[in-house]
Amino acid sequence: RLGVLEAQDQIAAARYMASQSYVDPERIAIWGWSFGGFTTLMSMSMSKDVYKAGVAIAPVTDWRFYDSIYSERFMRTPQQNESGYEGSSAINRIGNLEGRLLIVTGTADDNVHASNTFEYVAKAVSMNKMLDMMVYPNKNHHINGCQTRFALYSKIIDFFDTWLKK
Repeated sequence: RLGVLEAQDQIAAARYMASQSYVDPERIAIWGWSFGGFTTLMSMSMSKDVYKAGVAIAPVTDWRFYDSIYSERFMRTPQQNESGYEGSSAINRIGNLEGRLLIVTGTADDNVHASNTFEYVAKAVSMNKMLDMMVYPNKNHHINGCQTRFALYSKIIDFFDTWLKK
């Protein structure tokens, strides 16, 4: 059940922050890269009315699509832990996705293959879930070089600026 407890922790932290007088509970966001992107997807799909927006960069969306040496170290094989893989799939949780999402991938990602993002988006579209997507052609997991990092962070800032002010 890789990522389930981690998402529950993020949700609990966001709910705690929402209870603080100096935090606007209507404008809480989450973002992450790689496993953090996965945690963003899981957190936004395991909570109701917690996150107004989120950004998932290079996220694992289903552990069947990721490096088996990593996935199987923590979850064994899909045949040995079918329910764990099912419960840890962000794709399987799209129906519960709450908040506005920006998902980002590089087409030459050498760590989290872009198919993770493409499969997630395909399922979201099939379920009429609205999301934003940014693809960086020929960029690896770090999405850097040739002013790309500046463009990426500008996109993230603009996304949060747009959706957290509404």
